[in-house]
Amino acid sequence: MSASQDSIATPAGARLLVVDDDPTTLTLLQQVLQGDGYNVAVASSGEDALLHFQAGLPDLVLLDVMMPGIDGYTTCERMRQLDPHHDVAIVMLTGADDFDAIDRAFAARATDFITKPFQWRLLLQRVRYALRTGRANRELRLIRTRQAAARRLARLIFFHYQLDDDALVWSDTNLPLVDASVSAPAHFYQLVELVPTSDRQRVDAAIRRARVYGEPLDIEVPIAVTGQQFLFRLVGQLGHIGSDQRVLSGALQDITVQRRNEQIVAAARAPHEDNTGDNAT
Repeated sequence: MSASQDSIATPAGARLLVVDDDPTTLTLLQQVLQGDGYNVAVASSGEDALLHFQAGLPDLVLLDVMMPGIDGYTTCERMRQLDPHHDVAIVMLTGADDFDAIDRAFAARATDFITKPFQWRLLLQRVRYALRTGRANRELRLIRTRQAAARRLARLIFFHYQLDDDALVWSDTNLPLVDASVSAPAHFYQLVELVPTSDRQRVDAAIRRARVYGEPLDIEVPIAVTGQQFLFRLVGQLGHIGSDQRVLSGALQDITVQRRNEQIVAAARAPHEDNTGDNAT
């Protein structure tokens, strides 16, 4: 099959682990996959497969369901314990009409399944799709890791407040504080409770106007936690998900250090500006 005929190119150098206790099936799978350009390692049992897996994560595992010793389901579950981010695609080999086996395969957190007897062209296509899924999972995890790092550097978290069911969801579990670890509030009223009494009415009124009247939300919010004072900027905008679900989306950013630095700069400039004024007169 040429590259021009195949909608999904074989990933160059992709490492596959094939696991089956039947020597004939194992040899056929190895030959077909190697012929399609893959680097193929083989294992004849779940125990042997786990040793291979621990020695170095492959890009994909083809895993038979029925094997002596630990079966394919248990092997898959243990592989997922070693690979909690699902970086490795795991494709289980099941009987053609064994729907229970298919359900159990997905319950064991397999990526996909292929039924026996094999249609070799279909098998190669499913392998390619599974490899692409695994690669997409890795890329998505990397993007999320970078985004989380950027949020930490900016001391920023995002929120979505679904007005119809009163659900407040944050992008991170903790408030973006510099020197403290405090859980993000489950509701806006809990956020308001962290505000000093003298500012609560102002903050609560701004949130209410955004929720009820759709006014843009952009206020500075002082918060007292863990015996320390912080200053946040709270911004948000009312919108819709779909045709009718209303959501207030925005961000909360710790600007304590930023304001402190601005005050230091302003204080340093003040004597210079006064001298300049005196010389002018």
